[in-house]
Amino acid sequence: MVSLTKSFSPAPERHAASTNFVGTVGRVIANVLMATWRNLSNRRRIRELYHLDDHILKDMGLTRTDITTALRSSIDVDPSISLQEISVQRRETAWRCVREQFESSK
Repeated sequence: MVSLTKSFSPAPERHAASTNFVGTVGRVIANVLMATWRNLSNRRRIRELYHLDDHILKDMGLTRTDITTALRSSIDVDPSISLQEISVQRRETAWRCVREQFESSK
């Protein structure tokens, strides 16, 4: 007996292209989800810094205002990067002041 139904199978190159597209979209979605999870996790950890003593924050080169500023950033921005940038800028400014004072005292 002959089957009257014909099964459809896409051409191998079309199937490979669609598989690559789906894989790429899947990786993009996974990367976005992982970045969002990391940002939220870092936000939770940075909120915990708020409970530290001011002296400890100063030793880290941070203030409570820095923490608040970092947490006010957009949800897609990692607040730990903002805190690091703030700390580096403060350290560079402090070193610049020290150098200027040293050079002016010569």
